[in-house]
Amino acid sequence: MEDIGARIRSLRENRSMTLREVSEKTGLSIGFLSQIERNIADASIASLKNIAEAFDLKISYFFENTPKKTNLVKKNERSRLYMENAKATYELLAYQVESRIMEPIYKILKPGSFSGVIDGHEGEEFLIMLQGQLEIQVGDEVNLVEGGDSFYFSANQPHSYRNTGDIDAICVWVVTPPTFN
Repeated sequence: MEDIGARIRSLRENRSMTLREVSEKTGLSIGFLSQIERNIADASIASLKNIAEAFDLKISYFFENTPKKTNLVKKNERSRLYMENAKATYELLAYQVESRIMEPIYKILKPGSFSGVIDGHEGEEFLIMLQGQLEIQVGDEVNLVEGGDSFYFSANQPHSYRNTGDIDAICVWVVTPPTFN
């Protein structure tokens, strides 16, 4: 699959838009957008959502294997998004289920993977660690979540997570309201 940066550049060029125009629609700097297009930097999920909206698309445009509407998502048919610089893979576990109010995501986070600080937003988040460990910061509180542990928090505060271990951190993360509509 074509990388995200190339897809964004292609969208922008096909619509005869400048980086400045995309910057004005997204609130992201021209320099940062240029870095994303050249795969020097990854967009956060929030930034990727803003970019998609600037082109009147849903964020799912950037995922591979967008499944049809169904209650069953087979392991090999999951919609995937790989963020190379963030060292993270997101797999949607229930994409396009009608009227869903939560979104379960299977995350694979390489050692050193860092989410960046996520601004507080409405909703709640829950995860269960299947393997490895994550350092999760919510507001000023830092927690080490290890394989078998679960963690629940209100997402209204700035939060971040980092794989501080030496193996892949694998977890099922559930957010509400859904992000990847």
